Amino acid sequence: MSLEPAGESREWMEKRLEVAITEQRSEISRRFAGFEQADKHFKDWVQREHEQLHAQLQQVRSAGHESGQQQQRLVGALTAQNQKQDMRLQELEAGLAQAAAQVQGVMNAPWGQDEP
Repeated sequence: MSLEPAGESREWMEKRLEVAITEQRSEISRRFAGFEQADKHFKDWVQREHEQLHAQLQQVRSAGHESGQQQQRLVGALTAQNQKQDMRLQELEAGLAQAAAQVQGVMNAPWGQDEP
């Protein structure tokens, strides 16, 4: 007689244990699904940030390259202009030296004497 209630009690405990296990599994699945969703959102955000940073880096590289080319063009133009100015200065210096020599010649020429 006393075995019967113990069997029922055991059966009730096993069912209760199964229900508790099922509830715990369900809770774990629900929490894990939330974690997976949050993880997916985080990974998507990281991917977007990576793509934006990569695009910005490409823009910076491109701007730097373009700036370097522009600087080279400007240096070339300034060098050419400087060379032209140097040549013009040399021409002016030569003309000035020639004029100074002529002035010196005139100043050293005997005044009032006829040329032979």
